[in-house]
Amino acid sequence: LALDRATLSELRESNCLTMKAANEELGLSSNTSAIFCPNDSLDEDDADDFSQDFNNICLYPQNVDPGSQMLEVSYGEPVSLPKTPGFFILSSLLSTSKGQLLQIIQKLISENGGSRDIQSFYGKSVMSKLLAIALFRETPPSFSNSREYNELVGRQQRNQLDDASCKTAMTYLLHSMIQQPSPAVLDFCFEDAFSFETTNCAPDDAVLWRERSLLLSMRILCAAAAREEPFNRAIKHSPKQLSVVPTLLFKGPIHGSYSHRFAEEQKVNTARLSQILTKGSTGAHGWNSSFNILPIIVEHIGYSAYSLSNPQGIALNAFCITSYISQTMPQEDCLRLLCGTDVCGIRLSRSFSRGLSEPPREDSSTCHLRDVILDMILNNIGLHTESSLNLSLMMLGLNGSKQNCLNVILDLINSSHFILSQKTSSSASKCFEIVFRVCELTSLSPPVQSQRELFLEKIRKIGFWEAQIFRFLGTSGPLSPSILHEVSLSYHLEHDSESLAPRRGNNVLHSISWLLKG
Repeated sequence: LALDRATLSELRESNCLTMKAANEELGLSSNTSAIFCPNDSLDEDDADDFSQDFNNICLYPQNVDPGSQMLEVSYGEPVSLPKTPGFFILSSLLSTSKGQLLQIIQKLISENGGSRDIQSFYGKSVMSKLLAIALFRETPPSFSNSREYNELVGRQQRNQLDDASCKTAMTYLLHSMIQQPSPAVLDFCFEDAFSFETTNCAPDDAVLWRERSLLLSMRILCAAAAREEPFNRAIKHSPKQLSVVPTLLFKGPIHGSYSHRFAEEQKVNTARLSQILTKGSTGAHGWNSSFNILPIIVEHIGYSAYSLSNPQGIALNAFCITSYISQTMPQEDCLRLLCGTDVCGIRLSRSFSRGLSEPPREDSSTCHLRDVILDMILNNIGLHTESSLNLSLMMLGLNGSKQNCLNVILDLINSSHFILSQKTSSSASKCFEIVFRVCELTSLSPPVQSQRELFLEKIRKIGFWEAQIFRFLGTSGPLSPSILHEVSLSYHLEHDSESLAPRRGNNVLHSISWLLKG
C-alpha cells in the first residue's frame, strides 16, 4: 500500500539528524533529552507507522465488512486510514489555520497572567475553595469505610469510646472519603524521576498541577519546534496532499438523519511553529486577533518552580522556546515579538536576570539555565540591528533596565567561590568574556552608547579591573595567596586524575586572559 516504505535504519538516522539540528540550529540543546526518544526505542512498528502517515492509505468499501461502522460513515466512499497520534498532534500544532490544540496550549500558558501570581492564585485560598466544593461531591461506596464507621458506632454504643474521641475519628473518616480534585491523568504524563517526596507540597496541591501544566505545555511546543523541519519536508514530498480523519468525531446513526454518514476529512497544511506563534490568534474562541504568547513565555524564564522536583524546569523550557524564536527570525522581528507591548524590553531584561541569578542544582547533570543564558548572550552580542540594540544587549540592560544580566554578572564574578568552583568556573570565564565584549562595543546608537558609558563609569568607580587583577595575580601574604597560585598548585597535583580540577584550571586561565585583555 505504501509507495515508499521507510526502513528502521532510515528512521533512526532521521531521528539522529533531527536531534542534531535541534541542538545546533534551533537553540533547543538544553531540552533535547526531554523531547526526543532514544534511537534504540524505535522499532519496526514505528517505521510502518511512518510509511502509513505520509501516504494517504485509503480503505475502500469493498474491503470492509458489510456491518462495519467505517462503511456506514463513509457512505460508500473510500476513507483515509487514521494517522498515528504523533502525526495528528504535529499537524494540529503546525496547522496554518492554528489548530485547536495550539490554542489550548496558549490558553494554559497565559491563564491568569502566566507566571505572575501563581502562588497567590493557586495557593491556599484556591485549595480551600476546592476542598469545600469536594465536601459536597458524591462519595462512592467503600467497604473499608463502611466497616470502620460501623466499628466506631459499635464502640460508642458499648461505651468504649467517648463522644469527643468518636467525633475526632469520624472527622478523619470523612476526610478519607473526600474525593480531592486531582487530575489523575497527569500522573502518567510526567517525567519518570518525579516523586512527590521531593516537592514542597502535597500531590493534590493546586500550585503543583498548575506548574505541571505549564511545564508540559512548553515541552510540547519545544517538541513540535524540534520536529517541524523534517515533518514539513515529508509532507511536501508526499505523492499527494495528506489528509486527516479525526475518527474520534465519528457519530453513531441518528434516526431520520443522514448527517452521520459523511466523514470529516481535514487537509494537512502546515508551516513553521515560529510563523504560527507570531501571527496571532484566529479569534475562534473570542480571543484578541493580536494576541501574542511570546512575552508571557519570556516571563517564565525568571520563574523558579515551587513544587516541581526541578525548580528550573519551566524556565529551561521557556528559554528553549525563546532561543528557538531568536534562531529562526530576524533580530528586529524577534525583539518586537518577545517584548510585545513593553517596547523597551524592561520585562525581558528582568526575566533573564532572574533566570541568570538562579544557582545550578547540586544533584543535576543536565544543562543549567545559567550556562545557556550566558551562551545566548555571547552568540548574539555582535549581531547588528538598525537600532543597534540586539537581544543580548537588551538582556544586559543597555536598554536602560535596572534589573539586567550585566549587574548579575558583576555580582557573580565578585565571588571567589564562583570563579574557583569546579561546577561554575566555566560560567565565570563566560562572564569575564561578556564584560570585555561590552567594553569593546562600537557603532552604537546614542541611547545604547549612553548606557554603555554609564556601565564603564560604574566599573571604573568600583575599581573593577584593579580589584580583579589583584585577586587573580596579587598576594597579601602566605595566608591569602592569589587565585592563580592556588589553581597552579592543584593543577600540577591533579592533572593526571579523572577529576574536574584540570578543567577548572583551564577555565580560570581563560578568565585571567579575558581580564588581561580588558
